[in-house]
Amino acid sequence: METKHLSGLIKEIIQSVEGCYTTTTEKKKWGFTTKNKWDIKWGQVDVTENKIRIVLDTIPGKYSEEAILELTEIPVKSKGSRSTGFFIKKTEKSIPHYDAIEISIYEKDLANIYSNKLLDFIKTTSEESGFKTKAPM
Repeated sequence: METKHLSGLIKEIIQSVEGCYTTTTEKKKWGFTTKNKWDIKWGQVDVTENKIRIVLDTIPGKYSEEAILELTEIPVKSKGSRSTGFFIKKTEKSIPHYDAIEISIYEKDLANIYSNKLLDFIKTTSEESGFKTKAPM
């Protein structure tokens, strides 16, 4: 499987969830931004020839490293490392607060990734994306 193919599968999964959709630009090419039923960004997918980077904003504290590892079978990595894996970035800079799960998969490692498990996890986070709403005025 190629990164472009995986990107297409992810896009299909997200768009299959009621209220979720994706947007893209010429610059992003195979990548896209994910939006929820409130028209709020809750993630993005960036694609290059040798890597796919998936960022999913999730409910704070909902997923531990252990849970993500069990659900996706993708290893934990440190931020900035150039290896296949994921890390969790907690943010409180905007309301609602959220945990950003960043998953990087390099083309050379795609054969070792259980894409069905990854796609199931992405579908679940898509279904939960409605937690991000506009802050009350």
